Amino acid sequence: MAGLPENELDTFIYVENDRFFTKSTAALKVLKQLSGLWPLFYPLLVVPKSVRDVLYNVIARHRYLWFGKFDECRLPDTSIQERILS
Repeated sequence: MAGLPENELDTFIYVENDRFFTKSTAALKVLKQLSGLWPLFYPLLVVPKSVRDVLYNVIARHRYLWFGKFDECRLPDTSIQERILS
């Protein structure tokens, strides 16, 4: 898959214009597209990827502890359902 090791695809991957981004770069590219204050994190791309990925790994390792984990996916309410492609 585009030069990515298929036996190590246990991370977040973002595809943009046939280019693949992983870990912190992928997350920052998604944050740039969100509403609210999330796009303000995008300039962190100037921080070296090795440094960003350490922070990404810490957040990924503790995300369930900090943000919770659900046994089931929540169903979107009607205001969100109209934004979902079917």
